[in-house]
Amino acid sequence: MSKKIKNMLSILFVAVLTMSAFCIPASAAEDDLTISISTDEKDSVTAKVGDTVKYAIYMTDTKEEVIGAAMSFFYNDEYLKLNADSINCESFKNAIGNPKLKNFYTFTWTDVQNPVKLNGDKALVSAEFKVLKGGKTDLSYFISDMYGDDMTYLKSYKITCKLWVNGKEVEDSAVPIVNNDTANSEKIQGDFVNYIDGMGEENSPNKDDHKSVVVEKKYISTQQNSQVVDVTKVVESSANGSGSNTTLIIIIAIVVVLIAAGAIIFVKKKDEKKNKAAANNAMSDDADADK
Repeated sequence: MSKKIKNMLSILFVAVLTMSAFCIPASAAEDDLTISISTDEKDSVTAKVGDTVKYAIYMTDTKEEVIGAAMSFFYNDEYLKLNADSINCESFKNAIGNPKLKNFYTFTWTDVQNPVKLNGDKALVSAEFKVLKGGKTDLSYFISDMYGDDMTYLKSYKITCKLWVNGKEVEDSAVPIVNNDTANSEKIQGDFVNYIDGMGEENSPNKDDHKSVVVEKKYISTQQNSQVVDVTKVVESSANGSGSNTTLIIIIAIVVVLIAAGAIIFVKKKDEKKNKAAANNAMSDDADADK
């Protein structure tokens, strides 16, 4: 009897060990968060619940200095909690941003007097997050505007990103993901072209197949009539509009002048007729008096 009990205990012990072997990795996996920062899966990074993750985006290989920018980065607050105090627009001092937006952060900056030369030493923007739970998520960006003193978007650049986990750099030159879904729903498209390869139209080697992400914008511009439409009002500044109004004003002014001139001539001729009639009457009276 005791032998049977020993055999049963041995079987139960083996079963417990086997179950533990399966449960421990599963539990560990639940604490792991896989963060995608690039379309290339090899650039994915794993962090654990409670870890601090820092994300930074850089722009290099520009040919001109920048005087204005508008940019956003995106995250999922189900997995990552943004530390608003950590946000740093290192390249753009005095940038104005909004950390209270849902799952993304947007900033704008302009300084005509102090243009900025972008380089790999200073990030366009960086931020820290705390890992809340395991699973899969991503970090991404979208540039609405980035322009030089000619007021046109940059055409030569290279965008990369870096990632740190608990202060240790784990990725230093990945091509970041260009956000599509949230950028589209928020309608933040500007004049900047966000190419998937992170390079501008002038310096990219993919000139024959240079894919980009284009989302909705809050206003529509057409060259035909230069009409600007935003979400609240319509402002027309077309050549046909202002030009036609100016022409109409000139025509009306000419007509008014002609009418006034005609009226003056008419009154003048009428006065001349009255004066002539009065003179004739006076001469007639003088003749009668002489008789």
